[in-house]
Amino acid sequence: MPINIQRFWGSNHYNHPPLTDEMVETAERVLGVKLPRSLIALLRVQNGGYTAGFAHPMSCRTTWAEDHVPLEDLAGIVLDADHHTAQNLMHTGYMTEEWGLPEKQVLLSGDGH
Repeated sequence: MPINIQRFWGSNHYNHPPLTDEMVETAERVLGVKLPRSLIALLRVQNGGYTAGFAHPMSCRTTWAEDHVPLEDLAGIVLDADHHTAQNLMHTGYMTEEWGLPEKQVLLSGDGH
């Protein structure tokens, strides 16, 4: 089921700045990955924030529901260290260490639970 990227987003509570090519290039360099084009397309509409209630369908029960995994928020790319936000791909290194997660991943969502 394709995602309508114009209807995906809810609130930009943390007032993330619009995504630029330079932000994408910096994030990819720092994170050591090539970000998926579909993620960049979503972030070009709104650079992270709360979704409009998106959920990924599942064929089996999850800890959240019988048939889906909710995606309530999606991290954006914020390079300004003074911009206070809880939804930033650039926090991946810090959060991976704090939460004791495996390396070589990019955290797209979540608060550590």
